[in-house]
Amino acid sequence: MAVVRYRSSSGEVKCLRSVSVRAGSSGWRPRSDWWDVDRILENDMEDYPAKMICLLSDSNVETMIYGWSASKIVTSDGIEYVSVVGDLVHRWDVTKDKACGLGYKTRYVIYYFESEEIVEGSKRFSSDVLYCVLKGMKVRPVSEVWNSHFFRNCSVLECVRCVDTSFRTHPSFEGCCSLVEVKGLRYESYLAGAPIYSGCKSLEVYPASKDILFNSINNYFANNSIECIDFDFSKVKDFGWAFNGCSVKVIEVLDFREATSVVRSFMSTNCLVSINRVLNIGISGLDFGGCVCLNHDTLVRILNALCDYSSDMEGMHTIVFGATNLAKLSDEELVIGQDKGWTIS
Repeated sequence: MAVVRYRSSSGEVKCLRSVSVRAGSSGWRPRSDWWDVDRILENDMEDYPAKMICLLSDSNVETMIYGWSASKIVTSDGIEYVSVVGDLVHRWDVTKDKACGLGYKTRYVIYYFESEEIVEGSKRFSSDVLYCVLKGMKVRPVSEVWNSHFFRNCSVLECVRCVDTSFRTHPSFEGCCSLVEVKGLRYESYLAGAPIYSGCKSLEVYPASKDILFNSINNYFANNSIECIDFDFSKVKDFGWAFNGCSVKVIEVLDFREATSVVRSFMSTNCLVSINRVLNIGISGLDFGGCVCLNHDTLVRILNALCDYSSDMEGMHTIVFGATNLAKLSDEELVIGQDKGWTIS
């Protein structure tokens, strides 16, 4: 990642630039010496309502190809499977692989579907997938309670591109540590959980608008390297482990007006320096004890954002700053929160 430069003004820390060297100014781009799967799919004349193409590395001589109930599957070494019901193991003709300047070779798999509605159950992508394009698909889960997990732990996956494709529930990209970008991600509905990007340490551009409409953002930013976050959190109820282990340094706005669960949201968020606006803290349980780099002005903003419970003689309202952060505040500043009926530790 390119160096991120900050400007400090009136106690705020601004993120001026965060540009991925791999992605470039126009977003992620496939390598020119890979199979051009975008062009292959664009030029494909097979008449099916839904298709998917996956670019793979040559790390395995045999690849588990999950069937997805595809009508047909075609591989880059010229093998065709029809009416695929279950999963299959494909042994590659490695002489058909395409060399890459980084020392490995690439190959691809095309899936064809008679129906645009794809019911996702135990389907997965193989561990050697580098890039995939989904076209004309409507992905449904077996159960709408859970996220779709077919991208999970694809450790070399760099990009997913969705063309006229939508998801009924939110896909999990957990463990996709090489993922740089997700393009065209679209949902038919906003259900309880947000997409999961836990462990996506290479992800720098989040595939969502700045308005987060999900009720829960549990694990949304967990364990990844995004350095500046500028989202509208005002509709979030469950913050879960949202920022756990995240390398974020600056959060532009945190609005807790709808929050019902915040207890573990900032576990191990030890790089966070500034939250430039803090609003509507009415819920107990926020714990900033692990955010040891928080600057003084942010701590004062948090105190000012605490709701006034001074007339609530029976309630117990608590917030944790931790010893390191408490040492940055004067007794007079701590009184701001204490006078509102908060116990600060």
